[in-house]
Amino acid sequence: MYPFPTKPTAPGQLLVFILVVAFILLLVGGYLIYLSFGQPPEKLELAMRARSLGIKIVVASLVMGGLSLAGQRWLA
Repeated sequence: MYPFPTKPTAPGQLLVFILVVAFILLLVGGYLIYLSFGQPPEKLELAMRARSLGIKIVVASLVMGGLSLAGQRWLA
């Protein structure tokens, strides 16, 4: 009936959402790294960009996951 929920979001629910997003980013980064291997020489520059972006995404997802797990101690 209401456009917004009437109860506030619990911190535990927010942490679960952050962990799910971090896991999805980990999968996307891993897939980009996987795609960068075995490319023909004419696509070498694109493969290098995909690998670089994949590594950055994996690191960002690990940082997000680590911070959310560390924050779980104080929030939940």
